[in-house]
Amino acid sequence: MTYSGTVEANVVGYIPEMQNLWGQGWNGNQTYIENGSWGPALDGSMQVYGPVWNNSQLLHEYSAKKNNVRDFYDTGWSQTHNVAISGISNDEKMTFYTSYSYTSNNGVMPTDADSYTRNTIAFRGSYQPENWIKVSAAMNFANWKTKTVASDQGAFAIDGIMEMPRDISIVDMKDLSNPFNTPEAYFTPYGITNPYWALANNYNVLKGKQTFGKLQLDLFPIDGLTLTYRFGFDYSDYDLKIGTPEIALDDALINNDYGYAPSNMNQAGSVYA
Repeated sequence: MTYSGTVEANVVGYIPEMQNLWGQGWNGNQTYIENGSWGPALDGSMQVYGPVWNNSQLLHEYSAKKNNVRDFYDTGWSQTHNVAISGISNDEKMTFYTSYSYTSNNGVMPTDADSYTRNTIAFRGSYQPENWIKVSAAMNFANWKTKTVASDQGAFAIDGIMEMPRDISIVDMKDLSNPFNTPEAYFTPYGITNPYWALANNYNVLKGKQTFGKLQLDLFPIDGLTLTYRFGFDYSDYDLKIGTPEIALDDALINNDYGYAPSNMNQAGSVYA
């Protein structure tokens, strides 16, 4: 019996350099619902931002969150484990080998939204009752599941990360029961949303399975001559599902949208399967 395995940690190595002089706004002007970071100079004062929802508004220190993008990412983990058993009969006429492999990769995105798992079982064996004949067979089965994170514009995580003003913390948006962390009262309606909400509500999953193997008969009628009959088979099946969330806001609890309502983020949603 043999075992081999590896475990690896993965971290984000490089993030684009970003300015830390100006905060939320545009053309040097303060705009409470802007997703750009070209407003007034950051001065450390306490300021409101985002829409007024149900007579409440977000408040934060108007200073650079220098690691707001890097802090969003987790440490990713990859692991592979292999176990195998092999043997031969006492009369050396029969051999066998069987193994199981497990592979997983959970990437740097929070949750398992960017992950991969695979299970593989393999078997092969042979039997040679006489010198002139040998029968062998092999069988392999694998299944896997892949989750990916879309990088499109709109209500997707990557867009929400990279279009974040320098004075706004991303990691403080994890609580999706808070309306200010959902499209209903998100600080900006300009085409992006909370990356954590995007990860939880977009769906991109590929599942697959495969079975393949062979049966083989070898005949050795005379020295130097081998007659072989081989039958092989391979079956694969895939299931891909992609979904984007419906956003249907009526702005009923918005007291002040500063000229551009959260309902501008409304979308029909879609499912592909």
